[in-house]
Amino acid sequence: MLATNHDRIVNGYASDLALSDVPNVIYAVFGDTLFESRDAGCNWKAWVASPALARDAGHIASARAGYVYVYTEDTLLRASSSGVTTSPLPERCRTLAVDSHDPVHLRAVAVYGASYESVDGGETWNLLGDATPSIINAAAFDPSDFDHVVAGVLGAGLVATYDGGRTWTFTDMRGSNVFEVKFSSADSRVVWVQADDSLYRSDNGGKTFLMALRSTASLPFTRALLAPHAHDSNIVAISSWAGIGVFNTATNSTSVVQTSRPGAFVWSPVDVLYFSAPDEVIIISSNGLVFAATQLHRSN
Repeated sequence: MLATNHDRIVNGYASDLALSDVPNVIYAVFGDTLFESRDAGCNWKAWVASPALARDAGHIASARAGYVYVYTEDTLLRASSSGVTTSPLPERCRTLAVDSHDPVHLRAVAVYGASYESVDGGETWNLLGDATPSIINAAAFDPSDFDHVVAGVLGAGLVATYDGGRTWTFTDMRGSNVFEVKFSSADSRVVWVQADDSLYRSDNGGKTFLMALRSTASLPFTRALLAPHAHDSNIVAISSWAGIGVFNTATNSTSVVQTSRPGAFVWSPVDVLYFSAPDEVIIISSNGLVFAATQLHRSN
């Protein structure tokens, strides 16, 4: 199942992939362009191209029917059927999220620890608090509680807020270099962290963690991306120099898909994993079988 249209992306990875709340609709950011697929990744069409995305890697904060929020470290882009708007972020931001109950209520965690809030879709921002005077490497918002955020501090472990970013406290893993934080969408008590050369798991919302997996010769990783399974809180995909590892805490087992290290990846609700390789979005089944490789194109 391979698309063969003209003007395809060349030598590029998607910086982010996201599933919409509309079935079979998927979005990908490649360079300065936001792509859309309406057939579960089989075919893609360029939707929005923006100079703001060309300056830095774009990440998708929210993908819902009618609009998509994409952000870089310093710019927010909102795309909808009525057009595209861009606005500056208050400072360099590490992570941005959208309230699931209010599409114009946004919060952001900045690279240098400050937390911000917007109630008008990102047109204006208010400072809420400050997590740390150090650098935030990664941060994640609880999918079931917009006030709950866990963030990794450079060389200092994890901090958490339970009031939307107004106050923060250190929780666990002091002294660790945290590179990635992800909540499980299946059970938000489960939080995955990749720190130093290991994968950690929390079962109490990020208060405490236990090591789940260490980097090995067959699955070497650090600064890894994580993709928690859509509906099984025991399963997480982890990027590796050997490809993609799929780790299951219930069976304490790991399978490795021997492929390129992904630029971004995400699980779908039907147990397939979408990931970006050079020039392509590749779809694999839960047992590691690659069954589609779809090239992205700038035009039809």
